[in-house]
Amino acid sequence: MNYWICDTETTGLYNAGAVEMALIQIDEQLNILRQYESLTNPGIPIEPGAAEIHGITDADIAEAPSPEQFVQEMIDDGADFSDVCFIAHNSKFDLKFYRPFLGVRVDMCTLAMARRSIRGSPNYKLATLVEFLGLPQRQAHSAMGDCLSVHDLLCRLVADSGRPFTTYVGLAQKPQMVHIMSFGKYQGRSIMSIPRSYRQYMLNNFELDNDMRYTLETLAKTGV
Repeated sequence: MNYWICDTETTGLYNAGAVEMALIQIDEQLNILRQYESLTNPGIPIEPGAAEIHGITDADIAEAPSPEQFVQEMIDDGADFSDVCFIAHNSKFDLKFYRPFLGVRVDMCTLAMARRSIRGSPNYKLATLVEFLGLPQRQAHSAMGDCLSVHDLLCRLVADSGRPFTTYVGLAQKPQMVHIMSFGKYQGRSIMSIPRSYRQYMLNNFELDNDMRYTLETLAKTGV
């Protein structure tokens, strides 16, 4: 399997395109093998709010390659995007920008991993976890800076667990039960203590990661 950590800066949140892409290939010992990054031109304008966050403007990407062209450049350089374990923080968001180009077999989300493993963090945003865990400070809201922070976080999670990275790869292929609510008005509370009516409301109305949806659906089926 080919392990790729990926991050994307985008034109916005909805119907967005990638304006900066970064990828880091690692091996099973978490060593970095390859790194790629580029501004990209998705052919749609950048929303002002997004530009304020990452600092990339339409003028910056006017002459940049399209995402398709950038991926082809990496393939020409020898990058192998077959049989991919895709690794990202909030991978559900980033994966949609890479799925057309990468043969993704496993989707590994460090956000979900952190929610299962780390207690006491104010929230589970990447920048917050970097500060909370004392990880190296990278350039936040840049695709490569965030990729490197995801690598730092992954190394820390694996080291603290005492289990090999490949164990997490196996776990990533099936959803896990979550026990503590990590966001919203019930953040920090046991999920089983949240009213059933609100858990059902979350299922019907929230965009949930695989672990949270699996947890809520399992509890709903058992009537807890």
